[in-house]
Amino acid sequence: AAGSYEEAKTRFISGLRKMVRILGPDHEEVSLIQEMLGDACARLGEVKEAHGQYQLARQNLQEKLGRHDRNVTRIMVSLGGLYFDSGNYSRALKYHASILELRRENLDDDHPDVLESVEKNMEVHEAMVARALSMNDHEMALFHAREIIWLALASETYEPEVDKDAVLDLVQDVQNSYSEACVESKEDAKSRTYYNQAKKMLKQAGGSTNVDELSAMMDNVAGILLKEKKTDSALKCYEEKLDFLERHQVDDNTLMCNTLRKLGSLSNKCGRYEDAIAYQQKAMNIYELDRDNFKSEYERTIRSLGSSNLASGNYAASLKHFKACLTFCAVQEKSFILLTMGALYSKMYQIAEALNCYRKALQIESSASGNEDKETLASISHLQDIFLSTKKRPKDSSCYEKALDSQDMKQILVNLGYVQLKNRMHKKDGESQIERHTMKSVRHFAREILGYLNADGETLDITCVLRSMGNVLSRRRRYKEAIEYYEKFVSAKKRPKNDIHVQHYHQEMFESLTDLGTAYLKTKEKEKAFASFQRALDELESCTADKENTNFSVEDNLKALVAKKDEKYDSGHATNVDQLMALLICKLKLYDNSATMLDEVRKKKIAAGGSSSPDTAKVFIDLSQIIMLQGDIKSGRKTFDNGMRRLQQEKLPFFHPYMSQLRRLYSFLNSRKQ
Repeated sequence: AAGSYEEAKTRFISGLRKMVRILGPDHEEVSLIQEMLGDACARLGEVKEAHGQYQLARQNLQEKLGRHDRNVTRIMVSLGGLYFDSGNYSRALKYHASILELRRENLDDDHPDVLESVEKNMEVHEAMVARALSMNDHEMALFHAREIIWLALASETYEPEVDKDAVLDLVQDVQNSYSEACVESKEDAKSRTYYNQAKKMLKQAGGSTNVDELSAMMDNVAGILLKEKKTDSALKCYEEKLDFLERHQVDDNTLMCNTLRKLGSLSNKCGRYEDAIAYQQKAMNIYELDRDNFKSEYERTIRSLGSSNLASGNYAASLKHFKACLTFCAVQEKSFILLTMGALYSKMYQIAEALNCYRKALQIESSASGNEDKETLASISHLQDIFLSTKKRPKDSSCYEKALDSQDMKQILVNLGYVQLKNRMHKKDGESQIERHTMKSVRHFAREILGYLNADGETLDITCVLRSMGNVLSRRRRYKEAIEYYEKFVSAKKRPKNDIHVQHYHQEMFESLTDLGTAYLKTKEKEKAFASFQRALDELESCTADKENTNFSVEDNLKALVAKKDEKYDSGHATNVDQLMALLICKLKLYDNSATMLDEVRKKKIAAGGSSSPDTAKVFIDLSQIIMLQGDIKSGRKTFDNGMRRLQQEKLPFFHPYMSQLRRLYSFLNSRKQ
């Protein structure tokens, strides 16, 4: 096959030279041969050459025939395919989304060209669901799944070809895998292995087996297990101890709460965050009955609940507990709490609140030490000006562009919080003996927080922050500043030694060099722009040489969702997976199955977070689109309004990626109403 493409390429080059001599370089026939030459080069993996031929052909035809011409859009499809095959999905999406818009302006929804564009856009979003899943970014996986539903909703004539029974079997397989992984992970406390062992040890020592002695012996057994690094076994021992205390209806609150807190701590270490939260909440409920006598224990438990909820991904609950900490914590701890809250607000896309927390943390430290961190405060003011100024915010962007903007701001601010916390981990200058004792426990707490914030291993990445700053500034047409950040990113980014990450490195470099070239063009520095574009094309060719699987489908993404062997999952994660699957199968027009699954998700979300939580509201709105896809616009609108009422009770942040999708759906429904 390669030989035939080589032959075709040779013939096209020869034909191109003849046509240029006869007709001139700007003739339409010359552009069509350039397109065919581009096709041959693309097949041979010569991406740089293919890209050059496609662009020459497109530019010439567009000048002569206009951007709506079928030849022009066809070449744009080829360019989008070139980016897609190299794994540069963001760039591919820009092309395919633009082509769909152009074709819809002149063609009916059931025209083959429009249907082709719908399919191409869905294909890119499916690939981006897969990428989001590989990065454990559930929010963006849902975003792209919702984009697929939007395409289906706005293109009623779209008809998929699929074995629906096979897909539903896959859905069942995924659900079964989580049912097994989420089965009560605690071993049965009634087996009482360690309880019996402790009892036997006491008898051999001639001691009593009363509650206090038996409880102390079980603590000793658990302590030995922890020294041997058998955390799961130590957890089992404490579970048996709690079972023992509850069976004997022990009314010693100190003993009971110490056991519950130890269970919470060990459950966290074992990744059983739901269990940890349940134990800690139970301890806090007991402390609340007698807060005067358990003041310090109560406060420590609130901190622990904040940490456990952060670990579980429940950022709203974590914020609630850390806010409570601010009412009683020492001055030395307040800045740590505020920096943690800033990172949490960032993860929830609450940009203004995050910046305010960082500012307050620095102001508290300045008041305590008398030294003002002017540089960091100035940086926060600068970010506030860039992110929150309504005049500079991008307006006519697509939903995806707005989502990317939110992701970039989140990336910058989470890293800012992480770096500020990390910098304070070793600060000991000027601390008194008492302060040093206080700060020892604070730093232990901060170390735990840093671990949870960086659970994905990717939070602390200064090079990504440089790129994100360049992106944010470029979208706000601050090109000179953007150039500085892009140049720093390109210089700082190193090719990874691990081959697994090489593909991602080339993709990032291609995107950044392309954006850098565009910024140089905007500042009229054409030579630098050309040099950047040339380097970008080299990276594009490297992307294709190292390209990963590009065959993505609903079935592929369902397979990727199967619970990983030997990993523990909580019920909330399993519910989120069900929600994502319900959205994914909509592409296959399995609307009844999707609606049934979302209804179950709705019930679980209400049980877990209440009927007015944003997560519950989003399920109602997702369900409304499925109902509309089933053909019942009236009921769909009613379900949508139900979801909107819930969102109004607890509003989503302005910068949340979901907000642009919500506004678009709202406009769509209003147009249907009229």
